[in-house]
Amino acid sequence: MKVNRIAEMEASIRRHKMLSNEELCEMFSISMQTLRRDLKVLEERGSVSKVYGGVVSNENQVATSIPSLHERLNAAEQEKMKIGKIASSLVEEHDVIFVDSGTTASRIIPYLNQFEHVTIVTHSLHVLAAAAELPNLNVICLGGQMNHETRSFQIEPFDTPYLYTKAFIATVGIDEKGCTNTDLLEGRIKQHVLSQCKHAYLVADHSKFHSAGFNRFAKLDQFEGIITDQKVPEALAKTLNKKHIRIYY
Repeated sequence: MKVNRIAEMEASIRRHKMLSNEELCEMFSISMQTLRRDLKVLEERGSVSKVYGGVVSNENQVATSIPSLHERLNAAEQEKMKIGKIASSLVEEHDVIFVDSGTTASRIIPYLNQFEHVTIVTHSLHVLAAAAELPNLNVICLGGQMNHETRSFQIEPFDTPYLYTKAFIATVGIDEKGCTNTDLLEGRIKQHVLSQCKHAYLVADHSKFHSAGFNRFAKLDQFEGIITDQKVPEALAKTLNKKHIRIYY
């Protein structure tokens, strides 16, 4: 019955925090047209909100924008430096590394001063500024118009020809289903890099385990490991272990 389906759908969205339209259609074996009608009922109740390509539960805090640059730069500084140090231990000579935008991923750069043949590819102004202090690094900037909110250069990702031995990807939130952020173009850049790299690592301080953005850009099994600063929540740790994804902290 329609009433039962809508109730089950509402419970599923609340449980998962967010679901794409395709996931909901598959989950309930309904057409996209039927889904739109059901979601309209839930939206009128105030229990869900529509986002690009899906829906989020209003009972969970889902970010549609990131904190200010000043807040991000000053938040969890010691934790981020710890993550950067761990990430640097995974780098080897002759690596071609993509370092993502965000204030966590950039912390890897100061620890790369011992290498002679490492290439950094990035679209992050923070990464470029840090790498400029290390003349031993070969640095490639992915150009484009600068996004002042993320301090990154926004490009069409499929115009970039690079292949990466390793990629260090940032995220706004992480859960058992994967990673989320709040910028669709940034998400597409991350997706493209993940498709072009040999080893991908997620860099996320502990606050990301309790946050979510509206745009899901990757599944967990796209990563070889997760680098963080504290013990991972039990439910997420079980999922990571099941998928053979290593946790570094």
